[in-house]
Amino acid sequence: MSPMGYGVGSVAFLSHLLSCQSMGCIYNYHMGKGRGLESEIIASLPHPVLVVGKDGFVLYANPAAYEFFMPVSRLEGSQLKGILTDLLFESVRRVLREAGGVFNVKDKVEMRGEKRHIVADIFPVDVGGQLGAAVLLRDVTRIRMLEQRDEKDRTSRVVEDLVRRIFSHIRPLVLGILNVCNYAEDSGSAGLEEIRLIREEALRLSHIAEEAVDFTLEVSDLRQGVNIYKVVEDALGMCKREILEKGLTIERDYLPGVPEVQGEPIELFKLFLQMVKNAVEASPEGGVLRIRISVDGAKKLVPGRFTLKVEFENEGKGVPEGLEESIFLPFVTTKVGHLGLGLAKAYKIVREHSGEIEYSRAGDRSVFTVFLPL
Repeated sequence: MSPMGYGVGSVAFLSHLLSCQSMGCIYNYHMGKGRGLESEIIASLPHPVLVVGKDGFVLYANPAAYEFFMPVSRLEGSQLKGILTDLLFESVRRVLREAGGVFNVKDKVEMRGEKRHIVADIFPVDVGGQLGAAVLLRDVTRIRMLEQRDEKDRTSRVVEDLVRRIFSHIRPLVLGILNVCNYAEDSGSAGLEEIRLIREEALRLSHIAEEAVDFTLEVSDLRQGVNIYKVVEDALGMCKREILEKGLTIERDYLPGVPEVQGEPIELFKLFLQMVKNAVEASPEGGVLRIRISVDGAKKLVPGRFTLKVEFENEGKGVPEGLEESIFLPFVTTKVGHLGLGLAKAYKIVREHSGEIEYSRAGDRSVFTVFLPL
């Protein structure tokens, strides 16, 4: 496989730094106190780099590696098998066995309770006259998330267009059926009971068509300052009866002083009403529904602007395995009698406000998180 370009951390760049000895791409790594300029540059690389001996123990780790594998106190002298995943460890063993590079190894690792997407390049190095291996890791989690969001956006838009086309044709047909039913009832035709059944089904289909077409309508471009605390509290007020019937306890953890969000007030109310309704419906009787409002300084949806983070945590069973990635698509639902348009509409509103929406599990609790630029 050919190496994948990644700026300052490229294999081509490292080959110049590490003094290529032969056509077999065996690089010379200077260990010990007298490390040269090459080692100083490796230490300054933003990507984690591990140098491993033939015995599988780590001989050197640059500062970026310590930051990546934190809270590990010491990497040098540690067995590599306890640090990397099985896939990466086997790739290192292959390099040590065959003295040839392995590039673009894609894997997932769990760091501090969070799954990270990584790509690894592993190549042989000469360590004090013996064969070793250098492992260069790149954290591509953010890139993967953006790719997944773009793919989700494309899929959502295609489905929205399909729904609009289908139900735009269904609506006039349903109206025609209802008109025929009205005429038959007024004229006293035979089979009135059957006509009433047809009318009931037509009305039900009409309701579905109206709801589906409403889902496909464009979000208003009107933007003004929206008080996020008031919107969330208004949404809770609209669901007060359902909350009381289930005996739910509402726990609020609101960071004070969060600035207003620039958005369409009605659409943002629909968004948070849907999030509250979804959390209430998923909660067990007598459960606790936690709502947290905070500012995420690390997540930048828009350059130079902080991000609003609103979490809705319930104690329900959660989304069945296999549906996590599609739960925000139209007509995907786990609830009997629901069309599956609620979360899809919420996702659409968030998308039109340059935000993101995520589902995750925190222990035995489900968490839906809305991110919006402040």
